[in-house]
Amino acid sequence: MSDDLVTLRRVGDPVEAKMLVDLLAQEDIVAIVPGNEHNAMMGGLLSGALNVPLMVSKEDAERAEAILGALDDYDEVDPEDAPPSAPDLAREDAGGPYRGGAPDDRGPPPRKKIVAIAAALIMPGVLAAFGSGHFYARSYARGFGLLAIAWTCLFLAISGRTLFILGLPAVVLADIVGALAIIDRQNAR
Repeated sequence: MSDDLVTLRRVGDPVEAKMLVDLLAQEDIVAIVPGNEHNAMMGGLLSGALNVPLMVSKEDAERAEAILGALDDYDEVDPEDAPPSAPDLAREDAGGPYRGGAPDDRGPPPRKKIVAIAAALIMPGVLAAFGSGHFYARSYARGFGLLAIAWTCLFLAISGRTLFILGLPAVVLADIVGALAIIDRQNAR
């Protein structure tokens, strides 16, 4: 069976290999890439060392090579054939640099209070990430301080001093109140 196959090229990127197999399949050419799954399992980390062969049958080799060669031999777009340029989108309402507008020099968008409250209430229960409201408000030092206090309370409660578990609601309340105050100051600027 392997005598009937011809290697067209070696491919290091598992996604590119799948795309080439699909491209050839659209032209009714059966192609295989043995070992591509192994390369994909490594996340493409070994792409330089683990180049896998793109193989087709001898009968389809010439046509497949022509198709793959067309990918490499493309002509540059002639400026006269280029599509017309988009209208000037550098208006104030254009929506920022990702929609064609001018970059926003006003700084980061204002923080929302409801998100800070949600972060302060939900994140400790999900990830034991106390101080999340302060992290959201970009007050990292206070956020890490609250995180350290909460983890100290947890450690002491687990080690037998159960009264320290009452410190956790206090940390969450301090996180909410502090984050809201920080957001008020930031939005007032």
